This record gives sequence, C-alpha cells and structure tokens, in this order.
Amino acid sequence: MEGLFFLGGLGAIIVITLLFRLSLTIVLRLVKNGIFGAVLLWMANILGGLVGLSLPITPITAVLTGAFGCPMVVIMGIYYYLF
Repeated sequence: MEGLFFLGGLGAIIVITLLFRLSLTIVLRLVKNGIFGAVLLWMANILGGLVGLSLPITPITAVLTGAFGCPMVVIMGIYYYLF
C-alpha cells in the first residue's frame, strides 16, 4: 500500500514539474535532500533522546537539513533547546 502512495507522489511530482516547466533534476535533487534531511533528523532525535532533546521532522525542516547538512541540525537543536 505504501508503494502505491510512493508511486502516486512521484507521479504528482513529475506532473507538477511538467506543468511548471521546472527541470526534473532540480526537483529530484530537492526530493533527495529532503529524504537525506529526514534521515539526519531521525538520527539526531535518537541521539537527542538520550539528553531529552527532540527535533520535529517536517517537510520544511527535512529539506533545510538536507540542503545545509549537519550545521542546520546543530542550529535547530540550539533553537529548540532555548525556545
């Protein structure tokens, strides 16, 4: 069932790309960064759970973390620790 949703989402991304004439490589890079960011945030949540720190995994935070890497995780950790 999840595979069907994945294929539907991938199809929607391709249709949107064709409608707005975006380069498919840019869209796929954004998706890849989002997946990488979500995995990075998930690992940070596992390690942060040891000290009581939890970072939300949302599409925006995942893409930002994928784009900026580990420094973004540190900045988000500081932000959520203080606020």
